[in-house]
Order: sequence, then structure tokens, then C-alpha cells
Amino acid sequence: MKWLYERAQTHRDTYFLNELTYGDVLTVTIATAKRLAPHLRGESRIALWAENSVSMAIHLFALSTLGIETVLLNTNLTEREVTEQMESTGVHTLLMSEKMAQVLRTQKGICDILELDRSLSIERKGELQYICFPSSLNYPSNSVTSTLYDKDHSRETVYGSDTVIVDNGALVAGNKLKITDVIREENTILVNELDKVTIGTNSWGNRPDCVHDFESTIHSQIEWNPFNDTVFCIINTSATTGKFKSVPVRWSQIEAHVKASAKVLGVKEDDNWLVVLPMFHVSGLSIILRTLYNGTRATIREKFSEQVVLEALETEDVTMVSLVPTVLQRIVDRIEAPALRAILLGGEFIPMPLLQECVKRELPVYKTYGMSETFAQSTTFSIRDYPNKLASVGYPLEGVTIDIRNPDEEGVGEVWLSSPMLMKGYLNKEPIHGAFNTDDIGYVDDDGFLYLLNRRKDIIISGGENIYPKEIEDVLYGMDGILECAVIPVSDSKWGQVPVLCVVTNCSEDEIREYLLNRLAKYKMPKRMIYFETLPKNSMGKILRQELINKVERA
Repeated sequence: MKWLYERAQTHRDTYFLNELTYGDVLTVTIATAKRLAPHLRGESRIALWAENSVSMAIHLFALSTLGIETVLLNTNLTEREVTEQMESTGVHTLLMSEKMAQVLRTQKGICDILELDRSLSIERKGELQYICFPSSLNYPSNSVTSTLYDKDHSRETVYGSDTVIVDNGALVAGNKLKITDVIREENTILVNELDKVTIGTNSWGNRPDCVHDFESTIHSQIEWNPFNDTVFCIINTSATTGKFKSVPVRWSQIEAHVKASAKVLGVKEDDNWLVVLPMFHVSGLSIILRTLYNGTRATIREKFSEQVVLEALETEDVTMVSLVPTVLQRIVDRIEAPALRAILLGGEFIPMPLLQECVKRELPVYKTYGMSETFAQSTTFSIRDYPNKLASVGYPLEGVTIDIRNPDEEGVGEVWLSSPMLMKGYLNKEPIHGAFNTDDIGYVDDDGFLYLLNRRKDIIISGGENIYPKEIEDVLYGMDGILECAVIPVSDSKWGQVPVLCVVTNCSEDEIREYLLNRLAKYKMPKRMIYFETLPKNSMGKILRQELINKVERA
């Protein structure tokens, strides 16, 4: 966490997470680490289950400073799936927000969670330990009055924003501390006014011995400069669509990513990322770490909704946002944000009509391709700068090499990737040596831009012909009235597999068939059409194709 420590020196009063400055975040991170440490003795890896919040980020930072690897869990998982992922990753402690604790209570039947203090509660079930933390930090705005306590526990009121009290890990105001006396109790640091010091520095001025003791105790447990090979977190992939794989994310990957991303997206002093994609996923987490490295700001919201995004873009000084296509498609005609300088768009295949609409509206879209295994972006480009490359997923970031293996006569083949952002291997699996097979099918043009035709597992082989669902979907999205669509493979006794269209629309089957017949070869035509009110999606907004396949196969 050297970046947090360094930014607290160089950007102390700069906003970092919502209304907390870098100085504030460092202060609360230290206090949170102190609060957690006694309950995590002997732990090298625990699980974190929480919705997007500043508090989640703080707890993740605190765990890292304690040298603990964090397994990030999808908030959509059931209690059974949470337990399965804990067992698979070898963890015995689950740290969770109040909201997820309620889910656990409901599903697992845990009712009596013991209160350890005002900030933590804990329950043990056999070898498992469950710890709950507040979803929101208890800090007021800079304009409020701060209340301190003297040695005799009589209340003293200090006005202004230059005073803090660290009480069970809660920052009560500001990021400057005035101290004459510090009384250490088991869970509380009590301060009185006399001398002025700045949190986050090693210069505390004249302090009583107990302050020296406090600082040395904290810093003896905290690791500010982890080795590059140190695992920061573990991200589980495909947990909602099949057997998950666990991706250890190391600091070397993160550092390579933030530097390469900064070169392609640029960095401005007033940058403010809107975080609505889940922070348990690489898409949301990478924003927090990019922001930290760049010394800029992030505005965290619990989850996506159309209104949340539109209001943030209209009423807050948000300049950057990361979205998935299904989200952008619902709001593209309502975005009014003159300060917006980047929309990072990826996560799934992007319909061409959506990109064309973005170009028409002059929206600053950066199309990107990446995955958990490569810690987000591997390729990225601005569609405004390269309008002739709309079908591409981007140009490789610095250090990224794309290799097309086993190509056909048209140069289409398996997409293999190597980069400093690439994981060393899945948890408890064989390490990766050299390049990584992305399981995508595509090609690279003469300018070095990557084009994807489909995920290998999604390709439909019908009567010996390869059918790419993305091609059919792209064509169909050009038809008025098509809200959502997905083409899936369904078993067929004659052809092996046939394409089936799952669609959300008011258009009739005859209208759709006529539209496609004029634009696609006959063998690519969907053999069936199934209408939905909405297609099933995961927390990232990706369509759950396997769930659709299962529903259709069972019908």
C-alpha cells in the first residue's frame, strides 16, 4: 500500500473516495487495520463479501496493510456458494458488510452475532469465523463540530475542521489532529487539544510517550511496501455461470496495469471516476487502484441504476465512467455531461449500432477488452480517434502482445496473450508459462488492432459450418425495436447444433426473419425464436448465455 502512504503525503487534502481525502483514507485505514488485527491473528488469507462502498475499499486497504490476501466474493452468491468459495480458496474468516451479514443470517440461520465493539461484530461456527463491519463510515462533513473527551471523560467541544478523533476506527472529522494528551484505551484513542500534527507523516512533533507507543505498535503490523510478487486479492471468475476459477492478483500486475492504462486514457488533475460496476470484480476494483496511483478522485455508488449514472453525470463533477454495453444502451440518448472525458466500454461484445450512436453523439467512448486474468484492460482505443476501427476491440496496451494461433485461410484463429498484467496462474493450478489462451477467436489487422469474432465456447458448429453468434446479434441490433438479443447453440439430431434466438422485442418472428434473410446466409438463420421480457444477466450486466441454454434445453 505504498501508493496510499505516498499519496497521503503529496495529495493529503485532495479528495480520494467520495468526500474523504487521501489523508482521511490513510487515517481510517490505519485505524481499521488496528481494529481488525486482533481478530485475524495467524490469518494469511480471508474472504471479503460487501457491496460497493467507501467502507469496503477501506477494509480492503486495511487487510492489505496487514499482509492478508483478500478473496473478493460476488454479492449475488448464495450462502452455499459463499461457503464453497471459502473452502476452495482455503479461508476460514468471512469479513462482510451489514447488508451481506443480513443475507447470511437469513440463509444460514445465524441470529446471535456477538457485539465486540461499536464497529465490529463476530460469530464463530465451527472452524469458520464471521466478522461484520458497518457499511458506512461514521464521519461528518468538515463544517460540523467535533467532540473530544478529556482524561476525566468530560466532553470538550472543538469547532472547525482541524480536529479528529479515531474511535474504533471511525474518522470523526478532518485529517489534522491537535494533541496535548493521548489516553490509550482498548478500542479508543482519546485526544485533547494542545499540539498540531498531521496524520500520515512521521513528524508528530512533541508527543507524550503513549503516542510514540501507539505509532510504533501500528507501524510494526503494517506493510506499506509489499513485494511485487505479493498477492493483493483473489478474484473468482465465472461463479454465476459454472465452476469458478480463482485468479490471484499481484502488485506487479496492478502496477503494470495502472501505468499502461494511464498512458492510453491520460490523467488530468480533476479526474473523477464514477464507480458503479462491482468492486468485487476487476472492472470496479481497477478503477479504485488507478485512481489511487494517479492521485485523483473516485465517486463510489453501491450499484448501477440508470438514474444513479445520469444524476451523477449531470450533478457531480464526474469526468470518467466505466460501463458495460447493456447499461450504456439504455441511457445513451440521455447522457448530458459536458465534463465527461472518457467512457470505458467493455465487458462483453458491443453492438455496432450502439457504437455508431456514440460516434454520432460525440461521446468519448474508449472501447476495451480484458479479463480478470489480465487485470482488466489488455486492449483499448478511442472510437472518436479511430472511427474506422469500430468493429475492433482495441490496440494492445504497452507491454501487451497478441498472438493469433492456428489461423484459418482468412487469418482467424485462437487469441493468445502475454503481458506484465497477466496472472501467473489460477490458484492451486499449474502456473502459466509464456502466453495465455484467452479462449477467444479473432484476428489482428495490419495496423495491430484486435478483432474478436466470438468466444470459442459460444461458436455454433452446425452441419460442419462455423456460426458466430456475435455476427447475427450485430446484424439484429441494427433492426428497430430490438432491445436485447442473444443467439445460443441448441443440440440438434440432424445438424449437431442449431442457432436459437433469444430476444426482447415487440417485433414479430416474420419481421425478424425477413430482416435477417436479407443480410445473412441461410445457414446462419436462427431455427427458433424465443421471446423474453428481459434476458438474464450477472452483476456486470453480461448476458448469462449458459442460463439461457439450460432454459431452452429443458423446455
